[in-house]
Amino acid sequence: MDEGNTTCGVGECERTVNDCVDGQPQPCVPGDPLPEVNNGLDDDCDGLVDEERIQAECTLSPSTLNLKAQGSTFSFDCKLLDLLDPRNPVPVPGAEVGIVHLSRADATGTSSDDEVLPDPASLPCPDPVLGLLYERGIVETLSDRQNNPKGATFNFVVPQDGSCDTLEGDRQDLAARLATIPDNTRATVCIAGKARGADFSGCFQALVRNKGLR
Repeated sequence: MDEGNTTCGVGECERTVNDCVDGQPQPCVPGDPLPEVNNGLDDDCDGLVDEERIQAECTLSPSTLNLKAQGSTFSFDCKLLDLLDPRNPVPVPGAEVGIVHLSRADATGTSSDDEVLPDPASLPCPDPVLGLLYERGIVETLSDRQNNPKGATFNFVVPQDGSCDTLEGDRQDLAARLATIPDNTRATVCIAGKARGADFSGCFQALVRNKGLR
């Protein structure tokens, strides 16, 4: 009698096998990734769908981040192009973009602190260990977004409140993630989201001031 099953792999590499067949344990082996193509599927099995389809050209404001200052907001102004037909790029209106989140914030000059931050909406709340009292990430203030026919300005306005029940974040929350970056060096700051069913990200290299008020 067969009992239970195991699923392994992500995207098009996902496989599910019976744990035991005729008394013999069965290993779960993910499928092989394929080159990513724009088809609504995660062909290369990296957890992202059609990530080369939407091109984002973004500018961070403020472009210089003073980690000791008390500014409360930051924003990404992004132009978005749909490259489904690479010969005919089409602007993507901001109204067609899902809520975006901070996906990276680390020193540009070193790889030792590089980390891709997950979509906060994909993380459990309450957490099995931390419960409700933790933040899942830094997320735009959707009600403050400024959409336009060629993209949007994504505003991060509301400070985190310490509860995973809500999704928010502002410049002070971003500064906390950059706290160890030396003065007068650069940080790579990225946002990520979905547009027209495809994952996209946009990045900007900001100058960091980390030497007191100025």
